[in-house]
Amino acid sequence: YCTIFAPFTGKDNHSRAVTFGAGLLSSEARDSYSWLFGCFVRCMGVAPKLIITDQDWGMKLAVQQVLLQTRHRWCMWHIMVKVSDKLPKSLLGNEDLKKELNACVWSDLLESDEFDIIWNDIMEWYGLEDVHWFGSMFEDREFWVPAYFRDFPMGSLLRTTSMTESENSSFKNYKKPRANLVQFINFFNCAVGDQRNANSRLNYLDYSTIPDLSTQFPIEKLASTIYTDSIFKHVQQEISMECEIVSITVEDNIKMHKTVVVRSFPELKKMVEEFYGMAVPDVIDVHPPDVVRTKGSASDRVSKRESAIRKANKPLRRCGKCHEMGRHDSRNCGRFNEKAD
Repeated sequence: YCTIFAPFTGKDNHSRAVTFGAGLLSSEARDSYSWLFGCFVRCMGVAPKLIITDQDWGMKLAVQQVLLQTRHRWCMWHIMVKVSDKLPKSLLGNEDLKKELNACVWSDLLESDEFDIIWNDIMEWYGLEDVHWFGSMFEDREFWVPAYFRDFPMGSLLRTTSMTESENSSFKNYKKPRANLVQFINFFNCAVGDQRNANSRLNYLDYSTIPDLSTQFPIEKLASTIYTDSIFKHVQQEISMECEIVSITVEDNIKMHKTVVVRSFPELKKMVEEFYGMAVPDVIDVHPPDVVRTKGSASDRVSKRESAIRKANKPLRRCGKCHEMGRHDSRNCGRFNEKAD
């Protein structure tokens, strides 16, 4: 008698695996998965918006039967790893075919109709039109090609079941050979408890630490306040790839990176335009108002003498450059010393 362990795995706010629940099945038939999905929805109170599985036919039918409002996606890695086995022997060493096929399949910038055209061109050029596997994969393209998930928020980022497989592998560290059902449940609870402890520790670190910025772009500073440290590092890397660091200085114990933009962000601008449903206009009719040189009313203005008195009453502070107490900082330390001389 075989028992199948079926966990529901996702990502938390630190991009780490989190187990929402699990079930024990006696078979991998459609009815077993239908029962499992129904129990999961009742426990969670809502069905998932997206689910990624392998190409199990019973699971596919169960999703269509129970998870009516859930987008179902197949693992791209499991599909693409089979390409070498499905190619004719004459094309096994063709690197151009592999590059063109990967560029077509893995791209999340192509529209669905663009993907269809490029895919058919590749099939025709390399004589793969009559290979059954490529034909069946094209018929089921809405289940695994990123071009068919562009309408789903963040759908292009979720492509494989690698997170689930990694989590399943970690469960093996908690189980023992020939363990009975009660022992297995205890091992499973220990694994879930470790997940929660790790999440709490990362939440505390995010709350108590400030990430270092690598550019002077406001978008990076904003991202550091929104995302967790794990997610922010990915965003920071994408921003840094578009920039070149000119110099690094330390000012008041804050590391500052002076950068210049080496290329623009066409992909980011395209994503923003698609999100708002409109393109950035070439001509902007609304401009900022002229800046008034003196702001405030006459009563808000102070004389030079009063300003000097206020400045003299301010407490001294230590300069980060010369490390002396005074009324200057590292930015005007040199000018202050010249005036003193």
